[in-house]
Amino acid sequence: FTTTTRKLLKDLFVHHIENEVVVEALRQKLNRDSAFDLKDAFAFLDKDRDGYITIYEVKLFFCKSNLLFVLAEDAFDEYRMIVTENDLYYLISRFDKNDDKKISYAEFVAELTPKSKRVV
Repeated sequence: FTTTTRKLLKDLFVHHIENEVVVEALRQKLNRDSAFDLKDAFAFLDKDRDGYITIYEVKLFFCKSNLLFVLAEDAFDEYRMIVTENDLYYLISRFDKNDDKKISYAEFVAELTPKSKRVV
């Protein structure tokens, strides 16, 4: 276990923690928003009303949110974020705890419910 390996591992942990702090702050902000409702948000994304959010439905959301979708590697242009196929698979996997490649309502609620009682 070299010094370089230890540094890379530490950096990975630090970035993971930093990202989770940002995600938790957004969870809390959404949950404090009186206009936000988990059932409505899920229904909005579940376009075919089958009780699951698929990668196709997430793609539709990004396209309709004026975010460009491409099949290329991660990239940014000066106006819009470019969301890649890999980004979408990562997002689905973040929510998808049973690895069926789709997001159930329970998985959606679990990921969007604040994890910390401490206000971030």
